[in-house]
Amino acid sequence: MFNHLNFTLIKKYDIVKKFPECRKKLDGHAVQFETIGETGKDVQLCTDANNIRILKNLINDKYTPERICIQAINYLGDINYGQDQNLQMAGCEYFYYWIYDDLLKEEIKGNMDTQNVYDHLIGIFTKRGLYINKLCKPSKTPLKNDDFQKIKDIYNLYKKLYKQSEVINPDDIFKGIVSIVMQYEEKIYTQASEIKELEAPSPCKTNILSPIIITSIITFLTFIFLFILYRFTAFGSWCKNVIKSKIDKRDNINEETHRFQEYEIFSSTPTKYKHNIWYH
Repeated sequence: MFNHLNFTLIKKYDIVKKFPECRKKLDGHAVQFETIGETGKDVQLCTDANNIRILKNLINDKYTPERICIQAINYLGDINYGQDQNLQMAGCEYFYYWIYDDLLKEEIKGNMDTQNVYDHLIGIFTKRGLYINKLCKPSKTPLKNDDFQKIKDIYNLYKKLYKQSEVINPDDIFKGIVSIVMQYEEKIYTQASEIKELEAPSPCKTNILSPIIITSIITFLTFIFLFILYRFTAFGSWCKNVIKSKIDKRDNINEETHRFQEYEIFSSTPTKYKHNIWYH
C-alpha cells in the first residue's frame, strides 16, 4: 500500500507521460499564429502595452511577447475545453514546465519567476470572458521543489531520445522509462513502509529474545571482522607494530625506573656499608 507521498509522486510520473502530446499541441499553436489576423479578442489582449511590457521583462529575448501570448492562450483554450481530463491536468503541468524550460531568461530562471509568467498568461486567458475550469488558474503551482526537479530530469531524457531516434518511437521509450521510475519509487516506498512497521513494536506483544539474539549476532560478527582485519590485512601489521612500539617504550621506561631506584637505594646507604661493599 502506498503512502500519500508515494501516490503523489507516481501521479506526477503518470502525468509527465503525456508531456510529448502536450508539446505537440503547443507547437501546433505556434504555427497557427502566423495565420491569425489583426482583429479578435485574443490579439487585442496580447498586444496590450501593459501585457507586452510584463512579458518582455521575463521571457527570453529570442521570443516575441505577442506571439508567445497568442500561442499560450490558444493552447490553454485547447486543453481546458477538451474532454480528456487526464490530458487537461497534464496540459497545465506541461504549461508550467514549458515556461520554466523554454521561455524564461536564463539569468532569472527560478520557481518564483516561472510562477509570475504562469499567473500572468493565465490571467490574460481568463480575460477572454469564456468559461475556464478549475485546472489551470492563477496562483496554482503544479510543479515545484523535488517533484519538479525529478520531472525535469525525466523529460530532458525524453527530449534527448526524441532528437536521436529515427526508427524507434521515442514516445514509447519515454513511457517505458517513466514506468521503470514508477516501479523504482514503488519499491523504495514499500520497503520504507515495511521497515517502519517493523520498527514499531506491538504494545501487547514484546519479544525479549529478539534483541538479545540480534545483539549477540552483531557482537560475534564484529569480533570476526576485527579478527580478520587484524590477522590478514595491512591494518593488522600496522596494529602489531604500534603495539610492539608501545611495549618497547614501556619496557624502556620500566628499565630506566628500575635503574633510578637502584641509584636512590645506593645513594641512601650509609658510608660504612658502601666501604664494605667496595672492599668486598
